[in-house]
Amino acid sequence: MDIAHAREHAQAWVEAFNAHDLDAVMAFYADDIELRSPLAARAFGGDGVLKGKAAVREFFALGVANPKLQFELVDVLVGVRAISVLYRNQAGVLVADNEEFDADGRICRMSACYGAADRSK
Repeated sequence: MDIAHAREHAQAWVEAFNAHDLDAVMAFYADDIELRSPLAARAFGGDGVLKGKAAVREFFALGVANPKLQFELVDVLVGVRAISVLYRNQAGVLVADNEEFDADGRICRMSACYGAADRSK
């Protein structure tokens, strides 16, 4: 994936979340998605690993139900069949979603990493 395509993907992904459109969000993910997030651990307990589109959909439904949910794209980094999407959430927290893609261009693995809130906002 080149940087232009990665930026388009990331912007569309952010826009889907900002629109609170769960179906649009889920269109980015493969059926066998594996998601790792400390927020998933907080929401559901366990180790924060969710497997399969149904489990990820349940998790993201919690987020899009929050009327304050808002992401601001900061940057996109490109790897091999992978990108890191850097954004700030509604609390000003810097987040890196590291996304790996399957052969169909869908996200098959994602790890979310969270920083501290931006105190300047």
